[in-house]
Amino acid sequence: MAVMIVGLATLVGFDSAANMAEEAKDPHRSVPRAIVGSVAAAGVLGMLFLIALTVAIDDITKVSASESPVATIMRDQLGAPMERILLVVIAIAFFGGGLVTMTSCARTVFAMSRDGRFPGHRWMREVNSHTKTPIAATLLPLVIGIVVMIVLPGDALVELITAGTLFPAITYGLVVARYLVVRHRLDRRSGAFDLGRFEVPVAVAALVWSVCAVVVLLSPIDATVPAVIVGGLILLGGMYFAYLMIYRRDVLLTEPGQDRTVLGYQQH
Repeated sequence: MAVMIVGLATLVGFDSAANMAEEAKDPHRSVPRAIVGSVAAAGVLGMLFLIALTVAIDDITKVSASESPVATIMRDQLGAPMERILLVVIAIAFFGGGLVTMTSCARTVFAMSRDGRFPGHRWMREVNSHTKTPIAATLLPLVIGIVVMIVLPGDALVELITAGTLFPAITYGLVVARYLVVRHRLDRRSGAFDLGRFEVPVAVAALVWSVCAVVVLLSPIDATVPAVIVGGLILLGGMYFAYLMIYRRDVLLTEPGQDRTVLGYQQH
């Protein structure tokens, strides 16, 4: 399971550019290009890194038995001092990736709260007058992450990380499927990023990839717990969506960032 996560996680996280689209200049062009560029860069550089590691293996049995195969390969080929330096670089890269993910999560919380679609939206949408940032929306993912790291044991964290890889694969597939259904009703902006005649083939390929990723992640025997976690999250989200549909349907009738008072709805 852990081996599959390493490969699939390489293609997870590029959606952060889409989540930050409201902060970007000319997002209809810049954001799609950022997504395509990040996927291409991650794919090429990740493959080169894996090829280099594979070629550098001297003792397959030793590396396979190691708790940290990458560190073992680096130590064997470059020596202990260089191994530590490279591991520090990798740790910094992971920290940067985590910081981007937290920023994206905070932006999503704020945007949904601004539109009245997030629990506790009255507090989460507040922007501090001094920092000009939504402090509550920024601290929420940080606090949740710290609590989870402290409370859960190591094995549980691995299950949670697996669920964190499975959940995006499902949501990506659902988004692509929905896009294929409604694409003829979407507005086309002049000058925006457009795949042209490759639009449908790329979307179908993305949907097939998402389905394959979900199947692969669910195939191991030890995938039961991550599947239960993801199923629980989907159920919880579905229940909250049903609540909005029944009791606060007006917040779902506008585009993100659109002022509901213009359409005659009262802000809550």
